[in-house]
Amino acid sequence: MNYLWLFLIFLRTGALSFGGGYVILSLLSDDFYYYLTPAQTANLIAISSAAPGAISINAATYFGLMVGSQPQLAALMAVVGLVIPSVAASLIAYKFFSKFKNSRYLTTLLMALKPVVAGMVFFVGIRILWDEAFIGRNLQALGIFLLVMALLMVRTKIMVVILAGAMLGLFSHLLMG
Repeated sequence: MNYLWLFLIFLRTGALSFGGGYVILSLLSDDFYYYLTPAQTANLIAISSAAPGAISINAATYFGLMVGSQPQLAALMAVVGLVIPSVAASLIAYKFFSKFKNSRYLTTLLMALKPVVAGMVFFVGIRILWDEAFIGRNLQALGIFLLVMALLMVRTKIMVVILAGAMLGLFSHLLMG
């Protein structure tokens, strides 16, 4: 594993991401699929989401630990690469915040980015379910994929989708062991 490459991948991701950890996961999804199996990618997302702390930092750490021949060094390079652009942008934003805090253009830009972020997160979720259901031939993932698609097509409230997914997961776990 080339640690400079790992640093640059996460530096690029940190510089281009806006909207939180799940957006970073969508930007890194091609890199994940190149180096990790679909099951490892699903584990990365599950562990990054469940572990305390920022999802993006957890994902960078996990990815570095999984792909590096020296796991601690790889994890450190990934995290440092990811954090540098955010720290630099925060310092610059702090300097100019009072001047632009009431800007109509900035407010419009931030509002326009919300659906973009939601679409990126949705894409990653569908891609993982698709890979697990159809490429990995995982019947549980196939059931969840079909349930989510059906519920979203009829514009079901998100809480119903979450509860239905939990019930399906519980049922399939009890049924399949």
